[in-house]
Amino acid sequence: EGGMSYGEDHQLESELERRELERMAETIAEVVSSAGNPRWVLVAPQMVLPRLREALPANCRASLVEDMGADLTKEPVAKLEQRFVREG
Repeated sequence: EGGMSYGEDHQLESELERRELERMAETIAEVVSSAGNPRWVLVAPQMVLPRLREALPANCRASLVEDMGADLTKEPVAKLEQRFVREG
């Protein structure tokens, strides 16, 4: 009886992470598509970047021009806009 074994617990954690990455990829694809599939840059922590990129639909990956492994969650919005937003 008792709880799950380490292997089962790790497998559940991996499945939950996979589902979350798929949800993020769907959201990214919706945003890119609604914007008319512009050229765009994907920035995500290096630990998840390859799996997130692979979870993106092909048409979304097609307009992806660069990806970089970084955690920018604490960066000020103004600095992010200066670095990534291009007009036109």
